[in-house]
Amino acid sequence: MQRIVKLSWSPEQYVEKGLERTIGRPAECANCGKSGPLEAHGYYERWVSARSEVGRLVRIRVRRFFATAASAP
Repeated sequence: MQRIVKLSWSPEQYVEKGLERTIGRPAECANCGKSGPLEAHGYYERWVSARSEVGRLVRIRVRRFFATAASAP
């Protein structure tokens, strides 16, 4: 499951500055709803529309997280 997070950066800034590394862990798992520590689990890539040029796409990296055994029931 994905969560949409509103950011103040453009897609171009996000990529240029490596801002995917600054995204914090969610407070709870989007899949099971359990709160507790989530483990970072790499990245996946996604295409988004650029702000600077209509029709241009920018490939961004999105951080992945999953619930740990400690947060399971």
